[in-house]
Amino acid sequence: MISAVFIFNHKGEVLLAKLYRSTAKRSFADHFRIHVISASHLPATQSSLPISTTTTLDSQTTIHFFHVRHENLFVVACTTDPPNYSAALTNIPVIFTFLRRFVQISKGVINGPLDDEAVKGNFVKLYEILDDLIDFGYPQADPPGIKYDPNLDIQLSSPAPSFVKSLLPKGALNNLTSPSSPTTKSQGAIIPWSRGASKNKRNEVFIDVIETVDALMTAQGDILQQGITGKIIMKANLNGFPQCRFGLNDKIQFNEEVVANSSGGSNASGRNDRVTADDSKFHDCLKKGQFQADGTMTFIPPDGEFELMEYRLSKSVALPFKVTPTWRVLSSTRVEYKIHIKALFLSRDMTSNVILRIPTPPMTISVHGLGTFRGGAGKAKYNASDNIIVWKIPKFPGAGEFILSCEVNLMKASTNNEDTESTNIRNTPARPAPIKIEFNVHMFTSSGLMVRFLKVYEASNYQSIKWVRYMTKGGSYQIRF
Repeated sequence: MISAVFIFNHKGEVLLAKLYRSTAKRSFADHFRIHVISASHLPATQSSLPISTTTTLDSQTTIHFFHVRHENLFVVACTTDPPNYSAALTNIPVIFTFLRRFVQISKGVINGPLDDEAVKGNFVKLYEILDDLIDFGYPQADPPGIKYDPNLDIQLSSPAPSFVKSLLPKGALNNLTSPSSPTTKSQGAIIPWSRGASKNKRNEVFIDVIETVDALMTAQGDILQQGITGKIIMKANLNGFPQCRFGLNDKIQFNEEVVANSSGGSNASGRNDRVTADDSKFHDCLKKGQFQADGTMTFIPPDGEFELMEYRLSKSVALPFKVTPTWRVLSSTRVEYKIHIKALFLSRDMTSNVILRIPTPPMTISVHGLGTFRGGAGKAKYNASDNIIVWKIPKFPGAGEFILSCEVNLMKASTNNEDTESTNIRNTPARPAPIKIEFNVHMFTSSGLMVRFLKVYEASNYQSIKWVRYMTKGGSYQIRF
């Protein structure tokens, strides 16, 4: 539905931009600035500024802009969906209702006028409001606890374009200006997890638990920084109106208040070793359902793929790799490297596409001995343009370990008219930058989070197929020399 949301001031400057679809680009703002904002400064068109406009980029891309004016701002939603009859009847009222609600909620949260200075000073809050109101371009129900401003002043410039008038029911645009209008109330119920008459050949549910690990370690293995950013992505191809009951193990505590209020402060299983997530965010379908102390959730899933929850951890991180780098200065022009990498996950697991980027000193001329490995894993190549050694290991078994040894040749520094002590200091190679690792470990999570069960209940009592996949990726994973 909505591909992007922009906020402009009266000069055409972009104060806020949020892209929701891969088809959206920031350059869309230039088209709105040219076709709408620039035209609004002309006296002849001031009174006939449209509430929407259409711009064709090429034979395959057409942008439709919908906007409301408030104070000195243009609040704009754009879409690249085709303006067919059925889509327009549903989407256009919902888009304008969303724009009005966004301005109304923003004024209540900011607790003051919404102008260009307020947007610049509260852009973080505005992004949070957009995250709550829109999911992948679909307007959602109002989040709980939102403050509303009853004294709302939004201008819907008129007249509307002819194609909008021809597609909408009579009086639909007028209803958008009234907070208590039937259109606003009815469209507020249109949320992404409202399931219509979905028909799938197979009733399937796919769950991906994906974690990105960040770490900074010393050469001796001491951990300086660590963290996990995890996501549970769900794809539901289910018919009818199913209800899902989803259970996780008790490794992570997501809701401190719920757990504290049960069993006298301990979790449902009587254990006190659960790790509390630093931050967590749930899809709105979970806000409408339940999240219990034992890690079970009950919800009605949206159609297709969506992000069920997101979480962050900074404690009890099981790092998948340990790297021990050593380097020895042989002379002012020769340095010996020895990189030892070991997998810390179980032997039954497997990782693919492990890439180590090993920096070399700035004065490096060449690297020798990259074709020999202890353990015979992968290929290594010196990249002179980036001044790094790239070691690629296509398959890395669990509990496996490999060693790369090589010799780096350096350029000899000039020693004219310098004393011996200063020359030795200058000729000592500088310690390289940290090693960076990229990896994808299958069927492994650094947090230990696991899916215990997933049950689907539907009136027709059909059988559904469930698939669960785990993946741990390397984020900013670095090891110092």
